Amino acid sequence: MVVEGIYRYVRNPMHSGVFTVLYGEGLLLGSLPIIYFVTAVFVLHWVYIPFSEERGLEARFGEEYLEYKRNVPRWIPQLKPWQPPKG
Repeated sequence: MVVEGIYRYVRNPMHSGVFTVLYGEGLLLGSLPIIYFVTAVFVLHWVYIPFSEERGLEARFGEEYLEYKRNVPRWIPQLKPWQPPKG
């Protein structure tokens, strides 16, 4: 399980980055269709990630992933990086 680098700040950095860029494009272009589209896709991810992807990670990595999940936010990066336990 990767818990180094950017993954110490946020669990889904690629999703967070893509949504931020797409929302920014929608705002810069003043395009409500882009903003609506990104919002719809984000809501689908909001449902899919916890109920599908995270369940698989919990089954695969067990308590290690649960500890990570308790300490690192899913979408919005935290300012202070998480320090995984040594061992």
